[in-house]
Amino acid sequence: MGLARTGLARTGLARTGLALAGLALAGLALGTGCGTTPNGQFCDETRPCPDGYDCTDSACSASPAPDASPSCPVATHQCVPNTPADWTGPMLRTELGNEEAFTACAAEAGSYVGGGSFETGGSCECSCTTAETVSCTDAKMEAVGGGSLGCGIAQCLGGCLTQEISPNVCTSMISGILGENNVRMRAGTIIGGSCIEGSLAPITPAAEFDDLVAMCPGETTEGDCGESAACAPLAPEGFAQESCIYRVGDHECPADSGFTEKTTSFARLNDVRSCGACECELPTAGTSCGGETVSCNISGVTQDSTCVSSSVWNVGATAFQYNPDPADVECVPTEVNPVLSGEVRGVDPTTICCTPSA
Repeated sequence: MGLARTGLARTGLARTGLALAGLALAGLALGTGCGTTPNGQFCDETRPCPDGYDCTDSACSASPAPDASPSCPVATHQCVPNTPADWTGPMLRTELGNEEAFTACAAEAGSYVGGGSFETGGSCECSCTTAETVSCTDAKMEAVGGGSLGCGIAQCLGGCLTQEISPNVCTSMISGILGENNVRMRAGTIIGGSCIEGSLAPITPAAEFDDLVAMCPGETTEGDCGESAACAPLAPEGFAQESCIYRVGDHECPADSGFTEKTTSFARLNDVRSCGACECELPTAGTSCGGETVSCNISGVTQDSTCVSSSVWNVGATAFQYNPDPADVECVPTEVNPVLSGEVRGVDPTTICCTPSA
């Protein structure tokens, strides 16, 4: 009996040992974290879950599938390249001409406004007035004669009596001239003199921008455009159908950015153009000096190149003096368009790079 009991006791001890060994193995399992089937297994900061599983309430569970990015709404937005470092964008661009869009853009925070295209060349124009002084050949007092033709040129072809009258000198008229009813004066022609100084017209075209460029931010929103692009609004009416970036200074568009179309805008213009001298000269020799002949002995009696159908001698004028008039002589530029030097230059550039227009 005693031996049997002892055997049973030993058997009980063996069972107890097996139970303890099982607890020890369970404890070992708890201490090693998640296995190959980690759902529900114990985890904490020292026993993390493997990739693809999250530790929630100290138990490993499969990670939920990531949410898909919302789509970029094609009705109002578009995918545009990401803005490279050191550049500002994406921007929407317009030019002065759509006043409403331009005004709104110019007033918006983060907007940019600068000068667009302009003329770099130009031309000069020299203009002259009349002569300042003039020296002339003698004038001629010409007896045209009477008859139905009056002062017709045909009456003077080789048969009219003529008397020369020196400039600024009184000359007594010969009797043959005094006896004529119709006379006229032939003015002397230019042999010398000087011109009033000419003047340069303002250089044309003026140094000004042909247009202004305005850009306002195209605020991006979340959308499935991938890692290399962003979801940005479509250009509204009045704006170019493109997306742009800009950077102060003159730069090349960033390589492989998608922003390939370069323009340069400026803060202001510096006009360093100048023209050559504006010089005037008398017209060619033989040009009429103009002026009139004036009676030396009867005040107010004059004779110009028009016909006088009634005799000027009836008032007793017997001597005349020829007075050339510089105001009747138009000087001409020695060079109609003086040479232009220099050019208009843009100052303080900003580089604008855009995607190709749609």
